[in-house]
Formats: sequence, C-alpha cells, structure tokens
Amino acid sequence: MRSIKALGAAIMAVLAVGAVAASASAAEFHSTKEAALKGKALNSQVFVTKAGTVTCGKLTAEGTVPTGSSTTQEATVKYSECTVYGFIAVKISPALYLFMANETVDILMPITIETTGCVDTVPAQSGLGTIKYENNRGKLKILATVTGITSSGKGSTCEYAEEHEGTYNGNSEVEAAGSELSFS
Repeated sequence: MRSIKALGAAIMAVLAVGAVAASASAAEFHSTKEAALKGKALNSQVFVTKAGTVTCGKLTAEGTVPTGSSTTQEATVKYSECTVYGFIAVKISPALYLFMANETVDILMPITIETTGCVDTVPAQSGLGTIKYENNRGKLKILATVTGITSSGKGSTCEYAEEHEGTYNGNSEVEAAGSELSFS
C-alpha cells in the first residue's frame, strides 16, 4: 500500500511540474509600456468568399497595447485600395479583431465587403486561425492564413446563403510608439 501511495505522489509531482512548465511556456504578447498601436500591410491582403476574391493593397491598424504581458490584443483594421477581378473597386468596413497569442483571431463585429450589385457580410465569429507572430526589432510581424471564415452574400451579382469556406491571407506589421513589442 505504501508503494502505491509513493507512486501516486510521484505521479502528482510530475503532473504539477508539467503544469508549471506549460503555464510558463504559454504564448504572450509583451510591451514595455502602454502605447498607441499602429500597423501597416507588408503585402497584399486577400479575402476569398463565395462572392469572389478581393485584394487590398493597404491596411492600417490601430489600438492600444498595455504595459507588460497579455494573451490578447484588440485592433481596429481599415483596408484600402481594394479591388475584385483586379479592377472593380471594393469598399470594406473597418474590422475589429481580437488577436490571440494562441494563433487564433476573433472577429468582434460584422465586416461588410461592398461592390456594385453585391454586399458580402462576414459576421462576428471566434476561434479562427492561423495567425503567426514574428519579432522584428521592437515591432511584430503578423502572418495571417485564416480559413473557415463564415460569410453570406446579397445582391444581384452575389446572392448566396451562409457558407463557411472563406479565407484571408496577408502579412502586416505593428509597432507601438515609445514601446518595444515582442512575442514569446
């Protein structure tokens, strides 16, 4: 009986050490002080829904980073220079995202993608992935390859019921004035 108790205690000790190691290695965003967050596109931002492929040449991102470490970061992103088929102008509403250190992202409010005869709507949704982060001399690169985005379309050129096959690809970079950003 004593050896069973000793084995149980040893297993509990190993599990406790594993839990501490796991919590110590959890991914986090880090900032040396609270500051305004600014971001820009590093390449084309590409949205694909059943309505078509939209490519945006620019994005700007804004938010506030807290001092210290966090597992989430909220940002408002505005897209511009957007087209479908390479020449038809597209307007995209500002997007409010919650980026997670676990490589997922939540869309916190609906996004509309509008062009002549079509309004494509991406509703609020959570747990979308994959978002990778890279440290870059006090700034963060964000590498987005997001799949499984829900959307629906209304209008003469894109009527379709809700589907879950949308994608988003694009790289961007964020910085915070007077603060060093990092990810680990």
